[in-house]
Amino acid sequence: MIQLLIDNPLLLLFVVAAIGYPLGRIKLAGSSLGVAAVLFVGIVIGSLHPDLKLPDIFYNLGLVLFVYTVGLSYGPMFFATFQQKGLRDNAVVIAILCGAAGLAAIAHALLQLKASMAVGMFVGSMNNTAALAGVLEYIKTYIPAASRDVMLSESAIGFSITFPMGVIGTILAISLAQRLWKINYAREAQAVQDPGAGGVTQQLITRTIRVTNPPENGQSIKELVRANRWNVLFGRIKRDGEIQLVNGAEHLQNNDLASVVGTAEDLNKVKDALGEMAEERLDWIAA
Repeated sequence: MIQLLIDNPLLLLFVVAAIGYPLGRIKLAGSSLGVAAVLFVGIVIGSLHPDLKLPDIFYNLGLVLFVYTVGLSYGPMFFATFQQKGLRDNAVVIAILCGAAGLAAIAHALLQLKASMAVGMFVGSMNNTAALAGVLEYIKTYIPAASRDVMLSESAIGFSITFPMGVIGTILAISLAQRLWKINYAREAQAVQDPGAGGVTQQLITRTIRVTNPPENGQSIKELVRANRWNVLFGRIKRDGEIQLVNGAEHLQNNDLASVVGTAEDLNKVKDALGEMAEERLDWIAA
């Protein structure tokens, strides 16, 4: 079986994913490993034989897709948080990274670890697989061939040592903090208005607003929402008897009927700025 996996790296990849993904969905005390379980399975299977490994193209493709999808999903939210508490949150992240780097440097000095292993331990403790890929790429590019393979193995070993505790320790720390401080996420989501929390647990309703006070400065709907920080979504507009989908570049005109979705509080803000609530309801489809 091991020889079969060695000869077929694509099969090895799917076996690891097929075992790790369902394991990651198993919840213990309300917590689960998620996709991190796939990496745990990969570490276990990889320890069975030194030749059980994937070609470079696999982890290069995985790294590219990972960075791309994370940037696509969280890029706008990352910049949006700077308007409220982004500087504070990023300062905490920088402090955590510096603290972990300091501990890795201390372990390197006291335990006389090789630099390649200490770096692997550092990125593993941060659960940062993309950073490990960067470390391996640096070694391949700048380290002489005579010691390259050894340093690659040492970095991977250091990563595999600290990664499990980085995942499990984080889960345990969060669970402990939830119990000590009795955190109520639903209540905090209602109290804190930010891109990831505002209105998530509140009831959303749809209302039709008749525009009697269109923006005098010619702002588009997207500009209006951004300028006033409305946490709402415009769906359709009825103008001159015709209903059309809204896009961000649309400009509201006098006597338009706009279908808007949001909480009652946010809808009242939009109504106060643009006009009045209308009895007519438009069939709403998210644009």
